[in-house]
Amino acid sequence: MRCLRRCWGPWPSAPSSCWRLWSLDAVMSAPQASVEGLLVQVRQQAATSPVWSVDFSALLERCFTVGCHSPQSRAQLMGRVAATLATVLSASEAPSVTALSVTLPTPEAAITVMQLCQNTPLLASLESLELVVDVAAVRSRQEGMEGTGGHEVASLLRELAAHQRRRAGQSHWTSLSVRSRDTSAPGVFTVGLHAQPQHHVVPRLWDDVMVSALAELVAAAPWARVAFCHADLTPSSYRARQRLWASFDSVHASLAVLDLTGVRHAHELVASRQLRHLTRLSSLDVGHTQLEEDAVQCLLRDVQDGVGGWWLLQHLGLAQCEVSEAVVTLLHDQHEQHARNKVPLLESFSVSGARLSCRAAFVMAMCLMQCTRLRLLQTRNCHLQPASLESMAAALRHAPGLQAWVLCLNKFGDEGVAALTKHARCWPSLTDMDLSRCRLTCASVHTLSRALPHWSKLQSLRLVGNDLRWQSPQTLSSASSSRVEGSENGRETAGLFAYDPAYMKGHGSSVKVPTSYELERRDRQEGRQRYKGTEEFTEAAAPIAPPLEVLGEALSMCSQLRVLDLSDSAMADAQLVQLVTHFTGAALEELRLAANPLFATVPALDALIKLLWRTPSLSVLDLSFTGLGDLGVSMMCDGTAGRDGGVLKSMSRLHTLLLSGCAVESLGWESLAAAVSQLTSLRHLALHHNRVSKVALLEELLCQLVTVSSLQSVNLAGCVDSTESVRRLQDGAVCRALRDRGVQVLL
Repeated sequence: MRCLRRCWGPWPSAPSSCWRLWSLDAVMSAPQASVEGLLVQVRQQAATSPVWSVDFSALLERCFTVGCHSPQSRAQLMGRVAATLATVLSASEAPSVTALSVTLPTPEAAITVMQLCQNTPLLASLESLELVVDVAAVRSRQEGMEGTGGHEVASLLRELAAHQRRRAGQSHWTSLSVRSRDTSAPGVFTVGLHAQPQHHVVPRLWDDVMVSALAELVAAAPWARVAFCHADLTPSSYRARQRLWASFDSVHASLAVLDLTGVRHAHELVASRQLRHLTRLSSLDVGHTQLEEDAVQCLLRDVQDGVGGWWLLQHLGLAQCEVSEAVVTLLHDQHEQHARNKVPLLESFSVSGARLSCRAAFVMAMCLMQCTRLRLLQTRNCHLQPASLESMAAALRHAPGLQAWVLCLNKFGDEGVAALTKHARCWPSLTDMDLSRCRLTCASVHTLSRALPHWSKLQSLRLVGNDLRWQSPQTLSSASSSRVEGSENGRETAGLFAYDPAYMKGHGSSVKVPTSYELERRDRQEGRQRYKGTEEFTEAAAPIAPPLEVLGEALSMCSQLRVLDLSDSAMADAQLVQLVTHFTGAALEELRLAANPLFATVPALDALIKLLWRTPSLSVLDLSFTGLGDLGVSMMCDGTAGRDGGVLKSMSRLHTLLLSGCAVESLGWESLAAAVSQLTSLRHLALHHNRVSKVALLEELLCQLVTVSSLQSVNLAGCVDSTESVRRLQDGAVCRALRDRGVQVLL
């Protein structure tokens, strides 16, 4: 469901329905006493919602919570849940399911969904369907069920196609999404939520049978929206893929949204020239398909023939495609020659991964200058230089509705930020700013802080991987003086002094005026440098406020800020104290300070505690690979002077706590074990690479984690050196109890 809304936005068919989503995943996450109690929850909640998310993988992962341990009992539970849904759909006051998302982790799940489609009115009122197909849902012919030939998912696709053909002209079902995934090597939750999104292709899934079944489904109805994402079509033959592309003949007059993100061999669809016939297309995404320059140019020409030009699309995604200078020039030439008086409709544009030279960026800016409705621009890792950024920012002055501009992994430095913030007042609706790994320094922080008051709606700010180290001018001056104190002539000593006429007078006596040699000797002895009229003389500058203090004060004006990520930014204790001085962060939900040389001093720990008390809505806290240590964890859990209890115990919404590599050895483990039972929303806990002093401390923590009903994963890898101790913990009753609940435990 989230995938569909992310790609296409709110569903126009039933906008209010999105707020009444029923999710099997949410039901399984809640504490359930028995199978009967689970079925009651399914029946009650499904009967009141027209939007269903049936995630059978969540059911199988957490079925241990209701006592289903064997494969047979798990299959029976899936059947009973399906029977309950069938009862709901067959009732006199059955809900009209308009949007359905189904996750298929096994062939049995595909068969279960097919039976629901055949025996219940599940598809009668359907408008949108999303299928998430796991690799494990497709088995070999020898392992397959009778009558399916090992392709249960293909049978389901054919059943859906048959339903569409039977309801020709009567069905409201116009939106189809098929997404692939591979969970054959699941990982336990660790650090790295701020990392770039990965687009993994899924092998072994789309052979000739599966591709042919999908082609049959695409050809069965005049779809308005089709999404086919993250699929590797290499196992299928060229002929089967051509049948799939030919199936788009049936959607020439109806298709408005086409999403082929991460599909290998998508260049064959471009070569088939099907896109030139899609006259109603409003959204096209071929990101991460690795299209070459010729294919991208062909795509743009076909869009020109079909809808009239790329500027008449609402979304165009070309991420990780070869958007060369020739492609950018074609974008500009098409608009200049054919736009005439048509107002550009483009709202979202992605060229992430393109190598935009200064000239290409300038031409791109000329293209974007007319796109006044632009809301999202993705230029991640586009090799933008300061001059390129300035030209694009100047062009985007005409897009006051801009909400997000992704600029991470562009090494434009402080000069680029200065060019960007010149036009900050032109984007009052900006909500997301990602400047991660752009080679910024503290000079950029001052510049950025001056722009933040213009972005009052800002919700996310990421400065990951920049160098935010800072020293006050006084510190630098004293350090410089100490380095040159014993120098030969003292000329490197900072601070010129103004020429004083009285110094050259005899003060009313007969004393001889000092010669230039004598003056220079006195200067060397007194560590002074004489102003001779040729040097530039500057008075002492006014004191400069610390950059992080200025940033904290500016962020306090962003009342809607939800995400603040300063990971891996070389931020030291003094800077954290400065940040917290004015920063409130009342609406903050995600705070990341990982991989910084923090918490070597008590004032920094006090600043952290003060900040956490100010953020009652915090749900994600990442302090991994810092110097938090036993003292820091104890202060978070047990509190400080003047506080009743620790701040961690008061964070009822916290669902992700990352404390990996924080040098927690003994006291911190005890404090965390005592506090973790009060974290009622905790889902993910990462403590790996903290060497525990006694295994008993780790055992106590695991015992307390058993009481946390919402827990989904815990990572304790590298906390115990002894292989024997690790084996004993894994075989212990506590770990078994956690695994029986579906919790992933890594030791």
